[in-house]
Amino acid sequence: MNKEYIQACKNQDPRSQKAVFLHFAPKMMTICRRYVYSDENAKDVLQEAFLKLFKNIDLYDEQKSNFESWIRMIVVQEAITYWRKYIKKSNFVEEDLVPLQIENPIIEAQLDEENILELIKSLPDSTRIVFNLYVFEGMTHQEISQTLHIGESTSRSQLTRARKQIQEAILIQNRSENYAKLESKFKNKLDNYSSNVELDSMWENIDHKLRPKKSKRIFFLYLA
Repeated sequence: MNKEYIQACKNQDPRSQKAVFLHFAPKMMTICRRYVYSDENAKDVLQEAFLKLFKNIDLYDEQKSNFESWIRMIVVQEAITYWRKYIKKSNFVEEDLVPLQIENPIIEAQLDEENILELIKSLPDSTRIVFNLYVFEGMTHQEISQTLHIGESTSRSQLTRARKQIQEAILIQNRSENYAKLESKFKNKLDNYSSNVELDSMWENIDHKLRPKKSKRIFFLYLA
């Protein structure tokens, strides 16, 4: 993304803000869909993330990170905020009691980006967020425990559960030997995948919140 666009966004230029949104939103939507089961809720997370981005863009320092990485960080933080707000931590315990139910296993060679997304979205909520933070964000179990306010042992058990469910959902040879390569494949494919999503209506919502229309004031003239 051209530096001029970033500077223009710092100056609150609507056209540049829209250009930045349209450029990065499809890829960031993929991140939201990894964390949030419903695509509609994922859109809400995306919109809130870009609102925060534009309102706090003066904090961006190109010496510390590239612009896309900075946007990604905001999107992930917003997804975690959504999880904290809507997903009960008790699920970490309750989900351990639910047996895994895998239907119609996928052949590994046929996995495309949408297959991988659906596979990750099929994980239970608390298992899914641990898997995302560990595999895609590169967090340690200590960092995950501090982020989600859970024990490190809980983080490890949820990752183990996620891996077991994914292995059972995919038909691959030598599962234990090839699984590490599979996680790497997931990351490589989804980190560069742009979701097909309708952007104009989302931008209208963002633009409206950035520049709320002034309410019309009606003055009444009282005649004595």
